[in-house]
Amino acid sequence: MSKISLSPHVSGTGNFTIASPNSSTDRTLTLPDNTGTILTSASNTNFPAGSVLQVVNAIYNTYLETTSNSYVDTGLQAIITPASSSNKILIVCTAPVYKLTGQLSNGVSLDIVRNGSAIGLGTFLEYGAWTGASNNNRAGYSITYLDSPSSTSALTYKLRIKETFANVGVGIFHDGSQGSITLMEIKG
Repeated sequence: MSKISLSPHVSGTGNFTIASPNSSTDRTLTLPDNTGTILTSASNTNFPAGSVLQVVNAIYNTYLETTSNSYVDTGLQAIITPASSSNKILIVCTAPVYKLTGQLSNGVSLDIVRNGSAIGLGTFLEYGAWTGASNNNRAGYSITYLDSPSSTSALTYKLRIKETFANVGVGIFHDGSQGSITLMEIKG
């Protein structure tokens, strides 16, 4: 038969109490057959690598159109503050884009910046030439990226858009459609 051993800390001076719940039902607590640390809600410092520590989500649907060949903010953004500089941020972003009415050809590029600076993703979506004079050419943009910011400061991730073909204009969040950005802190 296995034995249960309690080992008090040699320098501790307080009492450690194991209290049973106020219940009339018999309960059994089965301990795992391995060594380790019991995780509590008080701290996530002992979570294993790859654990999701926090999730931040934002949704946005205010219409924007642009003819700029330089990136402009779309309004879709979220802010997260990592607990450790070794943790990573998983970014999941989706947004609807389309060409402006009456334009014969368009191109669109989207990217994500962290605190105003590009995070090395480059252009995610590039249409060579949308043809036709209607605004029915629509597409959904989606990106999943694991960022390594090496920071414990507040980080603002924003989606940006620019026109990339003939300065004729593109739009985002048309007809009340919405985009979303989700940030997940991943234990490093």
